[in-house]
Amino acid sequence: MRDDHDLRKLLTNYQFEEKSIKNNTWRIVLIYGIVGCLWIIFSDMLLLYIVKEPDLVLSLQTIKGWFYVFSTSLLLYFLVKIGYGEIYGLTKILFEKNEELVSFSEELIAKDDELNEQIIKLNETMKHLEDQKRFKDEIFNTTSTVVMIWNLSGELIETNDRFSELFKFESQDAIGHKWDELLLEEKEGHTREKILMSLGGDNKLESYENYIIAKDGKRLCMLWNKKRILDPNTGVPMVVSFGVDITEEKTKEAKIIELAYKDRLTGLGNRVMFEQEVEDRIEKQNEFVLYYLDFDNFKNLNDIYGHELGDRFLKEFAHKISSEFSDMDMFRWCGDEFLMVGNQTNNQDIKNRMSELMAVTGQKWHIDHMDYYPSISVGITEYPKDGLNLSELLMNADMALHKAKRNGKDNYVYYKTEFRSEVEQITQVESRIQNAIEQSLFRLHFQPIYQLNNLGVIGFEVLLRFDSELFNMTTGELIAIAEQTGQISAIDRWVVNRSFEYIKSHMMQTDHIISINLSSKSLSSNTIVEYIKALLLETGINPGRIEIELTEYSLINNFKNTLLIINSLKDLGIKISLDDFGTQYSSLNYLSKIPFDTLKIDKSYIDQIVNNTSERIIVEEIINLSNKLGVQTIAEGVESKEQLSLLTRMGCCYAQGYHLDRPMAVEHLTPYGVVQRS
Repeated sequence: MRDDHDLRKLLTNYQFEEKSIKNNTWRIVLIYGIVGCLWIIFSDMLLLYIVKEPDLVLSLQTIKGWFYVFSTSLLLYFLVKIGYGEIYGLTKILFEKNEELVSFSEELIAKDDELNEQIIKLNETMKHLEDQKRFKDEIFNTTSTVVMIWNLSGELIETNDRFSELFKFESQDAIGHKWDELLLEEKEGHTREKILMSLGGDNKLESYENYIIAKDGKRLCMLWNKKRILDPNTGVPMVVSFGVDITEEKTKEAKIIELAYKDRLTGLGNRVMFEQEVEDRIEKQNEFVLYYLDFDNFKNLNDIYGHELGDRFLKEFAHKISSEFSDMDMFRWCGDEFLMVGNQTNNQDIKNRMSELMAVTGQKWHIDHMDYYPSISVGITEYPKDGLNLSELLMNADMALHKAKRNGKDNYVYYKTEFRSEVEQITQVESRIQNAIEQSLFRLHFQPIYQLNNLGVIGFEVLLRFDSELFNMTTGELIAIAEQTGQISAIDRWVVNRSFEYIKSHMMQTDHIISINLSSKSLSSNTIVEYIKALLLETGINPGRIEIELTEYSLINNFKNTLLIINSLKDLGIKISLDDFGTQYSSLNYLSKIPFDTLKIDKSYIDQIVNNTSERIIVEEIINLSNKLGVQTIAEGVESKEQLSLLTRMGCCYAQGYHLDRPMAVEHLTPYGVVQRS
């Protein structure tokens, strides 16, 4: 626009100068004519007025004519000079204007070229913008993210294809409607007003979740980001919402949470949920009672009928107890152990609940072909009386549970502070046991086993002994503690190792049987067979001289695995003896399934055979049954001549007891052919 104005101005100026040049010729002629006329009129009149003589007038007229020619020539010179000067100036101006026109023309051409380039670029830009728009529209409508643009009243202005695909509302049906009324459930907390208020200083609201109800009724969980923007044309504020469907992820998350907090077998809360529940109660300082449940001898069920059936029982038990005791929170701790949390803090209420629990648990449970009569032991602690935090409560409940187990099972025990001193005592004994093992402070004594038909010694039972200053308790009490602490296996190995050393150094010249007791812990270890096998190879001892004594209790704990280990020991040539026969309920069952070499009749039966007819009959039948099965019998705890005589008449093979010999150190075994070496 500026260039066109300059061009018009330049041409206007040029036309004005051209008109001045055209009028210049007439101006010269007019001046010359006026001057000539004035000269002719006034020069003669002046000459006649001044000169009176005719001859002089003629002479002066000639001079006057020449003067006229000279003066008019001079005038004409100056007029022409002035005219040519103007023409020169105008020509110069015209030349300059022409140069300006040429320069301007060149500039116009350059401007035109530049304009053409700009038009080309503009066209390219327009095409690029159209491509960008198509590209953005494609992204807008092909993205998996829902996009909604709405005004501050909540009315939808624009939606993308994902909106229609996910929410089942066509764009034309949704635009103009308030999105919160169209999509949100009535109870949804993220209303439009709250969202607008939540937009921060940067006008953003990031990562909040809500549930959307689609047109087909499907409930979808959405994760949203929102931002307030301005319409670029009108400047009107609006909000753009970006939403991602996370329904499937939420479902997976719920499953993960369920796996994290729920026990997979029973559906009860697991230990993580239990800890959170108790911590929450403690934080709120609500009084509660913690019950620690453990089934008695549940391992027998798994060993005899299999883990699958055991798991089915635990599942049914959890369902029934949690249903009938719905006012209490129940959790599975591990294995066959459960935890319950109740609000009853009155002693009578607790007793009533425990009586109900014992009754429900102790009923007959029929699973497949099995009828099962379980029992449980329960340890009870109260908050805050018995502990101020979770670890204290659990530790004290565990102590109460173990006390219930030691009291004979199938009962419940309240935690008492003196239990802690018992645990401390056990801890001290545990430390002393470890020290005794490491420094070989234990000793071995040997009690002779006599053959009754000739009263000859056929072997020795190895017995653990120690100084009373080291342990102020009986051997049985120490063994019980070692079983609790898990040290019994180490004691067993020490006894086995030291027994083999004594046989090699003192008894290789005899053929005495050496009977060694093994605990249930050792019999459940898959390494004990390899350990004994290595000792046999190292010492060269005849395995037929070694007899391993097992208790019925050790068989009950893990029958299948124990049977495998017994057979492996038998394969090595070692004899197997059943100790304390008759003290458990299933002895006859074991006699039929395990290849015992000898059977030891418990001292509790031997004590009564002289004066109690029933006990005598039982012992006689045991001996007869053993003889028929090809199993030799050993009577334990023979303390009188009458007992010995009666056992001999009954046909018992062997006997041991104080009436025959007390246990003695190896250095006192010389009368029995044992060699003493320095």
